[in-house]
Amino acid sequence: MPLDEPRTSHASWPQDLAEWLATAGLFLSVTLVCAKFQPLVSHNEGFGWDGVHYARMTVQMSAGRRPTEWMAYIHRLGPPYLVSLLPIREVSDIRDHFQMLAILANAAVVVLLAFFLRAHVQNAFCRLLAIGLFVTHWLSPVRLAWYAPVHVDYLANVCLVLGLLLAEASARRRSRALALLLTLLALLAMTVHNTFVVVALAYCFTCNPIGRRREHVDAREGAVATRRPIFPPLAALPFMACVAGIIAVRWYALELDPVENRFQLPKAVQIPPLRRLWDYPLVWFIVFGPAMALLLFDVRHVLRFLVEHQHLAVYVLAYAALGLVGSTDAERYLFWAFPVVYLLIALAVERHAPRLRQRPVVATLVAILLLGGQSLTHRVFWSLPDGASTPPWPPLLTPWGSQFPIAHLSTYAGDRAVLILMLVEYTIWAAALLCLLMLRRTRAPTTPG
Repeated sequence: MPLDEPRTSHASWPQDLAEWLATAGLFLSVTLVCAKFQPLVSHNEGFGWDGVHYARMTVQMSAGRRPTEWMAYIHRLGPPYLVSLLPIREVSDIRDHFQMLAILANAAVVVLLAFFLRAHVQNAFCRLLAIGLFVTHWLSPVRLAWYAPVHVDYLANVCLVLGLLLAEASARRRSRALALLLTLLALLAMTVHNTFVVVALAYCFTCNPIGRRREHVDAREGAVATRRPIFPPLAALPFMACVAGIIAVRWYALELDPVENRFQLPKAVQIPPLRRLWDYPLVWFIVFGPAMALLLFDVRHVLRFLVEHQHLAVYVLAYAALGLVGSTDAERYLFWAFPVVYLLIALAVERHAPRLRQRPVVATLVAILLLGGQSLTHRVFWSLPDGASTPPWPPLLTPWGSQFPIAHLSTYAGDRAVLILMLVEYTIWAAALLCLLMLRRTRAPTTPG
């Protein structure tokens, strides 16, 4: 099947129902486990670092006043406004309302991600594997909602995946209605988080403009069918909406406080120093784990897929760049690439699983290394950390335990010796996976006769 055609599943409705029930089971099981065992962040009485700013904006809008906050937060009016519509009697009500909003948003993200995967992945098990990888990661909003519920990223994830779904539909059937719908979504998404500009930029590449040649039309020899333009005018509408939103918020912030909100490079974004360049491979391992070995092993198919779906390539490259320049939030920025990266992992498993099943021993070892490595990377055995002690030594792909600051899970604030050992462990783990996958290419011994 050509890569530029939609991959449809021919499963019967009982199989579809079983898959949706399994998807719901994954989401509910992780949600219930976190509700039972994940404590709230102790910083600012459960509001976290950014949450106090969103809570202050919520109180101001609930009282009918204009929100006044720093530039980094003032443009994220959407979630605080929704919470301000609910009854607030105590400060804890704000946190509870944000958590309820986060849980609803997470359920929507899981459903949207399932639809996104079904557009390309035929095997139901591979789709469920990708969803399982998403909901169990310590960076997943499904888990973070019980650690730091007062945040805007939960609704931002909904906007990102929904935008990708609309871009996928436009890649197959371009229409004005889809362009206008994505433009409307862009206007709404810019009140949640300006990261939606990445989706708007990717939408410009849904017609795969790179590498395409225009056909020559000779009127003397008759009409010749021409390909659609490289960048259709409608493709720029969502991006223009995002730019207009950024300008409007900048004007509003300067009106509030011309000095505090003057233009300056955000603290979470900086020109990558030498340490960031050395840590960058570890950022990928922390976010996506040893499963990156599958993409390296399947690199030719991965590149071919991204060439045939250039809007997804732009989406991944944009967040990869943000992960490089994002100092304090490198892992958070890169995790936003999860829809496409988990799709690529699912496609790699779908492509190579039949051959691996011919060698049961190799397949078992690959499964053990892959699931074991991802479980450690995702920290499924520990809750999100919140303490004051130093991480225990030595780490096992991640600092184990939960009695240290969560910042030690990042390459920005983690102990240098711990980070170096983690990178060595990830490299060895991924190399072992690659070696086992290479065995898949060798022929099974044949018996004479």
